[in-house]
Amino acid sequence: MKRTIILALFVVLAFASVQAFAQAVGSISGTVFDSDGAVIPGANVTAVNQGTNVERSIVGDNSGFFVFTQLPIGNYTVRVERDGFRPTFSKNIVLEGQQSVRLEFKLFVSSVSQSVTVNAEESTAQVQREDGTLGQTVHAEQVADLPLNGRDFVQLALLTPGATKSDDPGDFLNQGTSSEVSFRGSVSLSVQGMAENTNDWRYDGIDDNELTAGGVGYLPQIDAIQEFNVLTFNYSAQYGSRGGSTVLVSSKSGTDSFHGSAFEFLRNEYLDARNYFDPVKKGKYRQNEFGGSLGGPIRKDKTFFFMDYQGNRVRQGAPILSTIPTDAQTQQHIFGGCPIHS
Repeated sequence: MKRTIILALFVVLAFASVQAFAQAVGSISGTVFDSDGAVIPGANVTAVNQGTNVERSIVGDNSGFFVFTQLPIGNYTVRVERDGFRPTFSKNIVLEGQQSVRLEFKLFVSSVSQSVTVNAEESTAQVQREDGTLGQTVHAEQVADLPLNGRDFVQLALLTPGATKSDDPGDFLNQGTSSEVSFRGSVSLSVQGMAENTNDWRYDGIDDNELTAGGVGYLPQIDAIQEFNVLTFNYSAQYGSRGGSTVLVSSKSGTDSFHGSAFEFLRNEYLDARNYFDPVKKGKYRQNEFGGSLGGPIRKDKTFFFMDYQGNRVRQGAPILSTIPTDAQTQQHIFGGCPIHS
């Protein structure tokens, strides 16, 4: 019943929203040339989000330059048109969070209706020329497909060059004793030699830091993550609040097609070895991790929703080793170190 109420609440909130915008954004810019390499001013440029079909159009300036800012992350098609020239398309342009993609388009004179299409997957790799940020981007496919203990995306941050994990088993950020931070998903993560508790965690641009130990405050489930970026060096000053790495987590959003997931992971004591301190039988252990996600259109090409839920239930017996006094000991009282018999 409780799960049904929670899911119903997500649906109500999703449909009550007039329009939702992704918090993780990037930009696409470029220059339009003719076949001789001269710039073409005033070209009409349109960027289309391939997941939602939402379009944004602008007109290039007198130097042939155009720029789209604050674009939600995703895959894009950019279309360039100018009277007297064949239209040109560039498809499957992958835009990541905080990324600036720079393109160049060449238009050819045409007297008939023709167009040129460039598939970004077949072209050479895009070179990041707009800034010198170093880091690692982990996409939704990697988050969903790579093996994770407990569906904890933070473990994938260790794939970043220059990132390492403490080997100290008592580390507070490494499953240390009574570590609430570790239990909620934080792991020991040191980047470029900086202290583990100096990392800055942000979820859709919102501060997501656990303030007492420097770990993650809110741990999103992996089906709700579009990508996350681990910024390690030379990134923007807007992320300069802490001395360590900055981890930017971007949530998924709905698209023009419905998509979702459902999962249930079960672990119990039947396949576990007996604990050394359980001399008679195995201690009870039941762990259920379950949930799902759902996204889709509310108004096609206009408004979208996405919701997710994850529950984790652990029932575990706690074995205790005790010494029971013998009958003779229960009949004997100790006073001042000397036994006194009743």
